Amino acid sequence: MNRLTKAADRLSVTVLLVLALNALAAFAVSAEEAGENPRIAIRNEIYRIDGRTRPEALVSLLGPAEGLEFQDSAALEEYAADRARKLEKLRVFKKSAVRVEWIDDYLADLVVEIEDGAPVIPIPYAFYNSNDGLQAGSIVNMPNLGGTLRNLFLIGLYTAPPDENDNLRWTEPNFMLFTTVSGIELGPVSLFLGGGATRGKRTVEYRGRTGVEAEVTSLSASGGLTRRFGDRYSDTVSARVAGSPANRLVEASDPDLLAYGPLELSVSVKNTFAVDAFDWVGNFRDGWTASASAGWDRSVPRYDSIRDSFIAEAELAAYRALGPFNPGFSAYAFAASGLPQLDLGARVRGIRNGEISGNYGAFLRTGVQTRIARFDSAEIDAAPSVDLFWARDPDASDYLDDYGAAVGGEILFLFDAMKSLPVKLGFAWDCRPESRVIGGKRLEVDFSFSLSY
Repeated sequence: MNRLTKAADRLSVTVLLVLALNALAAFAVSAEEAGENPRIAIRNEIYRIDGRTRPEALVSLLGPAEGLEFQDSAALEEYAADRARKLEKLRVFKKSAVRVEWIDDYLADLVVEIEDGAPVIPIPYAFYNSNDGLQAGSIVNMPNLGGTLRNLFLIGLYTAPPDENDNLRWTEPNFMLFTTVSGIELGPVSLFLGGGATRGKRTVEYRGRTGVEAEVTSLSASGGLTRRFGDRYSDTVSARVAGSPANRLVEASDPDLLAYGPLELSVSVKNTFAVDAFDWVGNFRDGWTASASAGWDRSVPRYDSIRDSFIAEAELAAYRALGPFNPGFSAYAFAASGLPQLDLGARVRGIRNGEISGNYGAFLRTGVQTRIARFDSAEIDAAPSVDLFWARDPDASDYLDDYGAAVGGEILFLFDAMKSLPVKLGFAWDCRPESRVIGGKRLEVDFSFSLSY
């Protein structure tokens, strides 16, 4: 029995020695492979900034890079390209780039190069829109305020609204002042704030016909908090409060429209979840975005009862950068309780704002933004467009469903110093049957600041 026990002990020791040798061999192979393929590290992130941008603002946006390790050089180059993409997406820099400077085969610096655009962009404003008439005043855009990546926007306008024949009412002007501040970082969320004041004549238009006119002075305040989840997803809770400390009813040919105003008070709250999966290729967008929101609104009219409404909305947009062409579309749909939504024509180029109303609707805007000419720091693009829509208005006395199409085109003037504020000249034509076009106004003209779709 002792002999058997000793033999078993020797066998156990032999097995353990074999296992230990195999483990040592595997460790040696791993060590050899690691020596042959060491990980690549970022030594420093260097900021070369021509302008006012603060490095700490960039670190807050992009996150620190020092000390990060990568499996190979391709992974590091991909990381640098992703940071460059995030900078370009801000649309506040005249030029931006992120590149790798190698120290040796396994150590590199990441260099961030920024050339800031104009710190203050004052723009004398004198533009025309078929819905609002002549607008004259000044816009002050301050992108990347003080190098913090926050944005300040101010606009003060005098408007001469059009009458039913599109003649401008020079002696009945409106005055407006609006301001917004965005990009205020508060830990895990970012904050935006806005406010405005208007004074002048306000009309309530239903199916292209004015039913209420009033002299109104109004004040508004808005704000929102956005929480981002990674680079693509975000959730925003926003609120708006508006009131009219002074108003006077001028005419009410359709008393049913008094529910829309003048308003003593209105309060709205909305929650929006968005997916942002597009990037910029020069002045073209490439990729897609989607959002879904739900909101509640309470209106307190001066001459009618308090109204509550709920609205659900969804939007999808997609773009593709193909050389000098940038085809794309945006689709929007909504459903609302309570009173029909007015001014839905604002979502269709070529159809006057007040000619479409409804509690349900779907809208499709399409276009092909095309590069016409590129200069040193500016660009001219053209964008032919086709828009389609459908809206259902249960309160309509003429037709329950409204639908149609409009065709047109836009000329865009884009400047590197103010990438977020392109100038647009647009024309569009209402293609609905004659019976659906109120007053025969088929042509809509828009000269303003906006991207094509």
